[in-house]
Amino acid sequence: MSETRRALPVNLVEELRGRYGRRSFPIRKGDNVVVTKGDYKGVEGAVTRVEPRKYFVYVEGVTRESSDGKQIPVPLSSSSLMIKKLKLDDKLRQRKIGEKPAQEAGEGDK
Repeated sequence: MSETRRALPVNLVEELRGRYGRRSFPIRKGDNVVVTKGDYKGVEGAVTRVEPRKYFVYVEGVTRESSDGKQIPVPLSSSSLMIKKLKLDDKLRQRKIGEKPAQEAGEGDK
């Protein structure tokens, strides 16, 4: 059985909304986010893992201690996050926001 691809939309901070002309963007591993709701409100970190089947996002620094003393990551909902910095190393993602990739930026200006 094939898995359908689900994009987990996450709101952008005001600065990025103005720059890219979009309110939200699909979350990806490597994006920098800030938690806006819940016990971890105010925590900033990079996205370490995205689970689209369960609609969970794991953020660096958002952990709890298990009964045997290990630190385990806490799953967060995409609705309780805001993207502070997009990871723009993917050409498809750069095309979606309307920016040229860094290597192509100098070629058309000749």
